Order: sequence, then structure tokens, then C-alpha cells
Amino acid sequence: MSAISKSLVLIDPEVPEAQKLRSWYDSEGKDTAMAALSSGSIPSNSGNRSVYSDRVTL
Repeated sequence: MSAISKSLVLIDPEVPEAQKLRSWYDSEGKDTAMAALSSGSIPSNSGNRSVYSDRVTL
């Protein structure tokens, strides 16, 4: 995770989206196998998918 100098990072924020994510992680996410992704790839004409395309704001 990274943040710019004026960012504020909250640990365990009390918002429904964060609580839902934490609940998923505690019940099954922590045991999920992770696939390696290249850092910061961008879409191209060849159809490569950006690693950023699934981002959401919490």
C-alpha cells in the first residue's frame, strides 16, 4: 500500500464497506491463494488488463 504525503490512512475505519471487506477477509480471504501481478500494468491494444481496473473507493 502506498499513499502520497497529504493522504490520511485510517486503520479499521468504521464504514460499511471496510467492515464488509474485513468480514470477508476474516471468513475466507486470509486463506485465498494470491496470484502475482506485474506492478502498474496498463491496458494495451493487445488486450492486457490494467491491475487498477478493479479499484474501488472505500
